[in-house]
Amino acid sequence: MKTDNEYTTMMRACINEKEFLLSPNNSLIDLIRCDIVHINWFENLSSNRIKKLLVFLCKIVFFIFVKTSKKTLIYTFHNKKPHDNNSRLSLALMKMQERLSDQIIIHSIYSKQFLEKRNQWKAFYVPHPNYVNAYHDNIQYQNIKDNDKQLVFLCFGAVRPYKNLEVVIDSANYLKDRNIKFLICGSCKSKKYRSDLYNRVESGNVKFDFRFISNDEIPSLIGVCDAMILPYDTTSSLNSGAAILSFSFAKTVLSSNIGTVEDLKNTGNVYLYNYSSDPRVHADRLVEQIEKLINDYNKDPNILLNKGKRLQGVVIKYNSTETVSKLLTEVYSQ
Repeated sequence: MKTDNEYTTMMRACINEKEFLLSPNNSLIDLIRCDIVHINWFENLSSNRIKKLLVFLCKIVFFIFVKTSKKTLIYTFHNKKPHDNNSRLSLALMKMQERLSDQIIIHSIYSKQFLEKRNQWKAFYVPHPNYVNAYHDNIQYQNIKDNDKQLVFLCFGAVRPYKNLEVVIDSANYLKDRNIKFLICGSCKSKKYRSDLYNRVESGNVKFDFRFISNDEIPSLIGVCDAMILPYDTTSSLNSGAAILSFSFAKTVLSSNIGTVEDLKNTGNVYLYNYSSDPRVHADRLVEQIEKLINDYNKDPNILLNKGKRLQGVVIKYNSTETVSKLLTEVYSQ
């Protein structure tokens, strides 16, 4: 079943329908009839104050119904806290999910330490499914390289403040004399934030594409870049589908220490640095990793391709639909 979120589409596809009957549309009737309830990002609330309170109360009723009807509650622990809405109500919902769930799915081993100690026994590692063969290249994304030796770094996904794109632009400004380019792609709902990013640029080595990137052009978009940058705010971020997407297309990443990449740091195939809430320190650390990548590339032009191929091999082996399906079956069976 296709959903609005590619991740949930893939996870639903991993459910073993020989073992479990999958509800078709998550309706109230489905909720009443089901035995297992699996929730993702349930802590998300409206930005409207009144609507936020009403939705919060409805979700409390949901928890009461699930527990009193003795249904199994599965919770996927995606983030340390909500990205853009750190209200007390959202945080309270996260803690409630953690305490009331029967099993907690984590997508990185690193994630377990951010659960309360009394709840860590419920954590069950199920890898994020890979995106190998998930997209077909039906629309060609234009090559933006000015010359064959230029390196292109891609920031891809919905443009939101927690992704720290300001730090990427500051790094680009500092590295304006290097033969590199930064491509920032994704829809940006806030006109003000879009304007702030434009105004921050001091050189011609940053290209924006503020629109929704369709699935048909994702393969060629990733194809025009040499590595992906994930400078996420680790006070909230924990896992990254964008990282799995990069690895699925044989690309390495430059990333803050989010869980998805932390799990792979000992492979030597990713460029990882410790996040800092100070933008200047954060930019310095990102620049350091970019320069390390450039130096590696100058010594061996095939190094990024080789790192990417090894990462692709990892997600093909450990993040396959078959692996995820097997582990989901184990979680649901408990």
